[in-house]
Amino acid sequence: MKKIFYIVIVCFGVFFMLFSFIVEAGFDDVTGVHPYYESINNFYEQSYIDGYSDGTFKPNKTVNRAEFVKILIEYLDYYPESTNCFPDVKEDWYAPYVCTAKKMGWIEGYPDGYFHPEREINLVEASKIIVVALGLDFSDSTGGTWFAPYINALAKKESLPPSLNGFEHFVNRGEIVEMLYRSDVIEYYYSHTYLTLEQIGKISSQKEKLLKKFELVYELPASLEELSNEIDYETFDIFTPMILDAAGGQTCYGRSCVFFWSPFTLFRDKNSVYCKASGGGDDVVNSLVVYSDADPETFHGYKDIIFDKDYIYSTDYSCISPIISLEGKKHLFGGRIFADDLNIYIYRHEYSYDEDKYFLDKIDGVDRESFEKVDAVHWAYSRLYRDNDNLYELIDVNYQTGEYEFNIVDLEIDLDTFQHVEGNFGIDPHSRHHFYQDKNNIYCMHYGWGDFADLVTISGLNFDEVKAYVDGINVVLYDSSKTILLDHEAEMILDVF
Repeated sequence: MKKIFYIVIVCFGVFFMLFSFIVEAGFDDVTGVHPYYESINNFYEQSYIDGYSDGTFKPNKTVNRAEFVKILIEYLDYYPESTNCFPDVKEDWYAPYVCTAKKMGWIEGYPDGYFHPEREINLVEASKIIVVALGLDFSDSTGGTWFAPYINALAKKESLPPSLNGFEHFVNRGEIVEMLYRSDVIEYYYSHTYLTLEQIGKISSQKEKLLKKFELVYELPASLEELSNEIDYETFDIFTPMILDAAGGQTCYGRSCVFFWSPFTLFRDKNSVYCKASGGGDDVVNSLVVYSDADPETFHGYKDIIFDKDYIYSTDYSCISPIISLEGKKHLFGGRIFADDLNIYIYRHEYSYDEDKYFLDKIDGVDRESFEKVDAVHWAYSRLYRDNDNLYELIDVNYQTGEYEFNIVDLEIDLDTFQHVEGNFGIDPHSRHHFYQDKNNIYCMHYGWGDFADLVTISGLNFDEVKAYVDGINVVLYDSSKTILLDHEAEMILDVF
């Protein structure tokens, strides 16, 4: 039987959760402030991209056709082979990549018969190759140009990042990675359309291009007067908190993560954080305001909870304001968890009609050195953590009152080998059903929107053969010799056959 010992802490109004964001990247010049940090770092970890010998990636460096094809081949995990497929592609380093792409039917070369690997690749060329290589639907020819179907296909996937400046824009290394990354992630991005690229491409001034992006892409009309001359155009972008799963993969990005309660939208570049009104009453700031006290390099958060290396901030009708000094505490890997060298803390927010209150509650009885996150789900109301002695579950009991519990889960679990199942046995990682395993058993957890999520122990299946699916009513796990049926909430085993 499962026993749960409760360490109960009640807080009021904790609606949304604060998540981790790893600031260190694989490249010295791609830090958390870069608009495409997450995609670049993800591709680096997956070995899809290489950097330069000096440890940099040079995300703002334009890409030639040979470099572009190499990134695409690595991303799609094709083995590069063959050479001598164009008059100007012989035995060069890029020849296996280019010739593989030609063999696959992704590229054709120019009318003169040459590939011209040294030429910078522009957006329309890159879009056609990406769409063909990924097998996307390009039946929408709205716009009337030869390249409209390819632009529209990527626009439908929201894979055209705001930094693009028109059809003839020469794409840089960061933009290529971002476009590919977006094409494989089902999220809600700020993205160009054929129309926005057409209009912005007719503008020459960087400031006026940004002004048009405010209107058409961010949907926040602005004026030239409010755009600071200090804006760094290469790194300026809307601030959308990024949520990482246990494997470093992204589970929330773009408009789906924008602060829920705020009457303004946040932007940042490498120098500053900016506030821009997005609705509200008379107290709302209507122009783009520089908030100079925040550190843009470490400025991260989720929904209405944001922080940098020094403070946790609240949002109000004017902009943001510091509410808790972190004083050496750093944000850890998930939820509302912070820590210093000795202790673990949970952030809580007491909502009030008079005056909100904010706290960092110290959690007793947890081993600081070995404390870590073990689940891979960030949008649900519960979280799994462990130290050397226990498995813990942090549950938001009631999102309206803010009550939460930090429980010790007393199952017969081997803590040293307990982990989230890679691939989740074939079930969509965005599903509410997630699987874990140790050296002895499989465990299933259903992450509901308000229900407690308990682990169910499943024994007797061959780890190497297990697959799972959700049929709309029940959860089914099976191997070559056994099928196990769980109820939809994964609270009990219904049948074994």
